[in-house]
Amino acid sequence: MINEDRSTALGALLEAEHDALLSGDFARISAISEEKETLLQNLQSDPIKPSDLQPIKEQIERNHRLFDQSLAGLRAVAARIGMLASDRKNLSTYDINCKRQSLDSAPGHTLEKRA
Repeated sequence: MINEDRSTALGALLEAEHDALLSGDFARISAISEEKETLLQNLQSDPIKPSDLQPIKEQIERNHRLFDQSLAGLRAVAARIGMLASDRKNLSTYDINCKRQSLDSAPGHTLEKRA
């Protein structure tokens, strides 16, 4: 009975993690990670039956894919922010041969971009 309760608790925790990942609730994800770690440590002394592991494995794999996608999204945002910050410091244009060239702005001078 205790084993089933732990299996159910882990499944519920993984489902909560899934919901938090989908909503971007990083504070909740952090709290769930701590709860998950505690629960998994308790499972070492009383493991889950192999028949109960398949649904848990599927939930873990699903959440892992979401984590990977979330990290990729965060990296893309960070890269875009870096590009925007770089654009403030210099101007990139293309020459007549379609080669990119960068025009650095002098300190203290501003450059206005117009469409």
